[in-house]
Amino acid sequence: MSDLAIRCEGIAKQYRIGQRESYRALRDTVTDAVTAPFRRVRAALQGGNGRPANATPTIWALEDIYSRSGRAKSSASSGATGQGRARC
Repeated sequence: MSDLAIRCEGIAKQYRIGQRESYRALRDTVTDAVTAPFRRVRAALQGGNGRPANATPTIWALEDIYSRSGRAKSSASSGATGQGRARC
């Protein structure tokens, strides 16, 4: 049996510059992820490039992060300001 307890791959965080995002439930995120390819196809068929015309600029805070942790191990992460989250 593997000693691997948690594995995360491809984690990313993107911010929209100048916008405040309201609370989103998991169902909202899943629904958007499932319907996004259909929105892109519809936009392409209508002559667009797949992104809304009023798309706001974005910045990637994290992109393609990989992490794994074994059983009975603890880890912590912190940002440039020293703020972070401890995971046990």
